[in-house]
Amino acid sequence: RLPVTIGLSLYALVLTLLDSGPFVLAWLLAAAGIGRAALRLVPLDEHDGADNPRPRAAPGLALAAACGAAFLLWLAHVLGVLGALRAGPLGTALAWAPVGLGASLLLVPGRGGAAAGAGDGSISPRSGGMGWPAWPIWLASAPALAVLIYACCVPPGLLWRSEAGQFDTLSYHLQLPREWLAMGRLWPVDHNAYSWLPSYVEASFLHIAALGASPATALSPRAIIGAQLLHAAMAVLAGVLVAGLTRRWCEPVTRGASEAPDPSRTAQSAASLLAGATAGGLLLATPWTVVVGSCAYNEMAVVLCFVAALWAALPTGPGAGASENTPVRWRAVWCGFLVGVACGCKPTALFMVGPVVGLALLAGSRPRQWPALAAWACLAGLVALAPYLARNWLACGNPIFPYAVNMLGGDEASTLNLSRWADGHSPEGTIAQRVALLFGERGLLHIQWGATPLCALIGAGLAIAAARRGGPGRVRVLVLLGGVAVQVGAWLLLGHQQSRFLMPLLVPAALLTGLGVFALADWTARIPALRWPVALLAAAPVLAGSAFTGVVLGRESPSRLGPVLVTGPAALSGELAREQWATMSTEQKMQIASDAPPNIIVNLTMGPRPAAPVLSPGKVAMVLLVGDSTPLYVEGAAPGGPLYHTTWNESPLGIALRRAGGDVALAARTLAAPPPAGLGVTHLLVNFDELARLQREGWYDPDVTPEFVQRFIDAQSVVLRTWGNAPAQGQRLVELRPAPETGDTR
Repeated sequence: RLPVTIGLSLYALVLTLLDSGPFVLAWLLAAAGIGRAALRLVPLDEHDGADNPRPRAAPGLALAAACGAAFLLWLAHVLGVLGALRAGPLGTALAWAPVGLGASLLLVPGRGGAAAGAGDGSISPRSGGMGWPAWPIWLASAPALAVLIYACCVPPGLLWRSEAGQFDTLSYHLQLPREWLAMGRLWPVDHNAYSWLPSYVEASFLHIAALGASPATALSPRAIIGAQLLHAAMAVLAGVLVAGLTRRWCEPVTRGASEAPDPSRTAQSAASLLAGATAGGLLLATPWTVVVGSCAYNEMAVVLCFVAALWAALPTGPGAGASENTPVRWRAVWCGFLVGVACGCKPTALFMVGPVVGLALLAGSRPRQWPALAAWACLAGLVALAPYLARNWLACGNPIFPYAVNMLGGDEASTLNLSRWADGHSPEGTIAQRVALLFGERGLLHIQWGATPLCALIGAGLAIAAARRGGPGRVRVLVLLGGVAVQVGAWLLLGHQQSRFLMPLLVPAALLTGLGVFALADWTARIPALRWPVALLAAAPVLAGSAFTGVVLGRESPSRLGPVLVTGPAALSGELAREQWATMSTEQKMQIASDAPPNIIVNLTMGPRPAAPVLSPGKVAMVLLVGDSTPLYVEGAAPGGPLYHTTWNESPLGIALRRAGGDVALAARTLAAPPPAGLGVTHLLVNFDELARLQREGWYDPDVTPEFVQRFIDAQSVVLRTWGNAPAQGQRLVELRPAPETGDTR
């Protein structure tokens, strides 16, 4: 049976990639085309320095794709706000327009016809005549890459304990694109606090959904898996780009084409190839990259923009950073735009990415250039964030809501509880307690960091020891170490102390490890017998990352996921059962009715397209989720799903109770009344486990306690179905039947 299961899983994996992959591939090709055209208009490299002029070459494909991806993230938000990304033929056509145009730009020949070399970020498979073999390193990262691809094809909600089964994906990363697609516009919604954030990556998920002609009723399986594949592609692109950046930083002197071959220079180039492979492989093989990269999250977009911004910040070559002819103006523009887009992907990039890139930009220029650089960078960053700022300003008058409410005001009608939001996104405990968290499982000792922090520490020591005092190599190492200090300080003082929020550290960690490997290879360059031992030693960090990734996956019990690969998201939403309902036997239907989870029962019996309707014809159920805030697989009367709210928003049940002055019957009648007097609620799906957990942590409407909800159910509803041992735990599906107006149940 095991070979059959493996065969079916591989077959399903291929089919899934063929179904969702082409749309992601088209998006990436468009990014490469747009980025290459943009780098011609706003170049990063006129030459390597005053002493070594070099004609402008066509930008490397990895760097071009990263810059183009940043632009497409920005453009997706603009198109979403304008209502261009929507369900239907027009929305699909408008979604394909920039993709088709961007991909066609790849057909335009590069100016000057120069090929992209090592300085442009491409990775040569050869190591020269006397180098170190780099292929074992990439081979060591292959298992992690395989897990990344496999996990991308698993529907969200089934993998990764550290992410609570991708809670954030089910709650807003994909739920918001689902609602925006139904609304026909990317816009904040009152019941989901995260909709006020910039959401550039979520806008790209909306773009993928529109490319694949996803219906307005719910995201298609193609869109769901496509979003995960797009995020994983950003992770892979970041790994390739950090490998090229490491090679670039390892070769401060570029040998001209007319120079005679120099054995020492050839060895140095081969050593840089080894260092680049180590840095790129380590970033890809770190378990956090695999776990987060395979989810429809936003971290890897931040990492990608971070690497590209560092590429722009520090020039290379002899005299790098000393030449006033270097186009520092354009470097500042690219740094500002890329950091701005990173902040548009995840606002914490403002203090986890921005200061590091700023430090690198200043280190690569003269002090008298700093004011102009700061001005250009800030202007470009403002342009990058302008769509988000304008959207929020038009929506509530505060461009950065829910922040700075005391100064700028906010949405008076919003159900967002600002104090709860602030408490949930603020540092925890004293400084000493946060430092303890940093060196614990909530920080760098989480298993999903693997050996990466230790490798970065060793690499930094080797690089510092090898770098010439005052030389560009020493400057780059100091910039990276200073950047790490700033990032750790920001995490301790400003961020939320969770291990995943340290992920921008991956970039300097990978670069420091690569620079350390370069130093080690450079020291042993004159001893040919050490080539293979050094290569295998360089592969050790990457192999350790892959091993840790295997351990993390093993803890997930992946063997049970094989059948889900075949069925995909349709099995979790009940769509598969709906399609086969007419051909099922009575016994099969009874089995589903007894074993199916709440969302499938709701979808099959009272969704917009019920297979076994329990309501009278023409009547549609309006289900309110109580406790749960993960409605991605739940259908409802509205195309965007059921009524729900995040933990940071007030509960409709609590709002109705307070407006009724504590009168339970009046609150029930308010909920059941059709809009605009009420919400038209017909049913409640209550998750007592989640409700109790959130109340214990102080992250839920304080009036909606498990005890109150149970009293409300007993007095104002009829229980239809129970899962688990409700009311103490488990879930209940109830039909709301408010008491008549006479009498008082206060």
